[in-house]
Amino acid sequence: MSSDSFPTLISASFSFVRICGRYLQKNLSICYAVLMNDFVIHACEQVLRFTTVKNWNDLSEERKVQLSFNIGVLALGLGLTKGEGYDSLAGASRGDVTVQEFHKHLRSLTTLHGVQIDEANVAKVF
Repeated sequence: MSSDSFPTLISASFSFVRICGRYLQKNLSICYAVLMNDFVIHACEQVLRFTTVKNWNDLSEERKVQLSFNIGVLALGLGLTKGEGYDSLAGASRGDVTVQEFHKHLRSLTTLHGVQIDEANVAKVF
């Protein structure tokens, strides 16, 4: 190999690295989006599952914490406003709205955002 071809080889190597870097960045972003999507779907299913109770106090403290966490994931994942997410949870916890109304609200949000809910996961006993 002559010394004249060395700069060309280095330039080609850097181009290859840039192309590979963009490819990996794009595909890792896709993988992250798929995982995040699964995480958001799971959160949606969990909030629907936990809001199948008759009264707010039918939920254990542990389930209330899980519900709150999953509302946060749902709100972030679906890009909800404070009113659509946290305020509606606060209203249900204070008794301003029934848990059934809260459940309908959450169901309408998941439908509006096109979330594919597995009803078997919602129906699981907890």
